[in-house]
Amino acid sequence: MSALDQLGIMLDPGHGPADHIGHDLRRAFSQPPRRAPRRNVRRLVTAGALATMLAAAVLVVQATGQPQAGAADVLNRAAAAAGREPELAARPDQFVFSEWWGVVPDNQQVRYLRTWTSVDGRRPGELRYRVKGSTEWHAEPTPASGRPAYHDDLPTDPDAMLHFLYTHDIPICDGNNSCVPRGLEPAENMAFHVAGDLLRGYVTPKARAALFQAAAKIPGTEVERDVLDAAGRSTIGVRLPDGDERGDWTELLFDPKTYRYLGFRMSTGGKIGVTAIERVSITDRPGQLP
Repeated sequence: MSALDQLGIMLDPGHGPADHIGHDLRRAFSQPPRRAPRRNVRRLVTAGALATMLAAAVLVVQATGQPQAGAADVLNRAAAAAGREPELAARPDQFVFSEWWGVVPDNQQVRYLRTWTSVDGRRPGELRYRVKGSTEWHAEPTPASGRPAYHDDLPTDPDAMLHFLYTHDIPICDGNNSCVPRGLEPAENMAFHVAGDLLRGYVTPKARAALFQAAAKIPGTEVERDVLDAAGRSTIGVRLPDGDERGDWTELLFDPKTYRYLGFRMSTGGKIGVTAIERVSITDRPGQLP
């Protein structure tokens, strides 16, 4: 079972065990399929290739009238936007409430979801959803995941955060609990996956700013413009291709004007899943609205 298969279960609980929802909801897109080890290959840029790249950059400026922001620039602007946001305070016994749109990978059905996830990961939560265009809500209990949904202990220095992303282990497993050790994935891909995994929960503004600044230093990221999120909003995406023959990728989505983080997309084996965050808050109990 791939990450997007798991997301399908989250968005469509009637077709899978309900106890998958709570723990995997924040991790669904950070679990690429298992693959064989790949060797690092150094690529040399010749003078001719460099000249071609520079010429392409000049054409972009000439065509648009202004330089296009690269991936590092987008992430640094996102860091500045994150640093200006107010911080949500939470107690360990409270819940992170998220309201968001999600696209079911298998059938591309759009659903509106509300989730309540334990701040300290020790308490069961709840998931509610309705299909776009419907007023009927469905509710599913979610078990305690054992993983905090509220991150207030992360580095706020970009270099310290970069070290954390490259050294922090998260399980990358399929539905049969077959996991990929960190050493079998390129370091930059693992670091990007860790960043995406953290963003499934609530990261305080200073730490989120450091996370985006750190991600700006991860090599291989690319920019994609005019990407639609699950709510139909036009966004700017920063992706890191996995580099295999299937062309899998993970992509963070930002508002193209304010650079506020809006959600993510992920492609695995040709299936694409998308989210769109509407609001995040803190509540005292599952089912309570802010």
